[in-house]
Amino acid sequence: MNKKNVLGNLGKVKTKYNNKVNNELKDFELKGLCPSHGSILSALNENEKLTMKGISKLICKDKSTVTALVNKLIKLGYVSKHRCELDNRVSYITLTDEGHSVEKIFSNISGKLVEESFKDFTPDEIELLDKLLDKMVDNIR
Repeated sequence: MNKKNVLGNLGKVKTKYNNKVNNELKDFELKGLCPSHGSILSALNENEKLTMKGISKLICKDKSTVTALVNKLIKLGYVSKHRCELDNRVSYITLTDEGHSVEKIFSNISGKLVEESFKDFTPDEIELLDKLLDKMVDNIR
């Protein structure tokens, strides 16, 4: 049993996933977007509005990374930022109409990738892998 090989394979999966998403984004001629933007767009699609801290928590990335990613999405016109009327210190991020359409593209890309990734897996294998990866994530905290 080679534990380093397991971790190496996790890294390979992430690299292949990112490459595949980037290639698909190019096919849709969506310049300036990266796989991490999909996580943010998805989180905003599932929630009407979120703070930077809320997005950070949902996608498991630090706030400074989320801020940079969101600022890029604002620049591209996919999300907008609004101050809270009750507390000016708080800003909410929401999807624009263009952001909703791009989120659908990301969702489609993700769905195809999930199907491709798990094509030879049984439901029991998928469930076991999910449990084992959850356990690994909990161990790293």
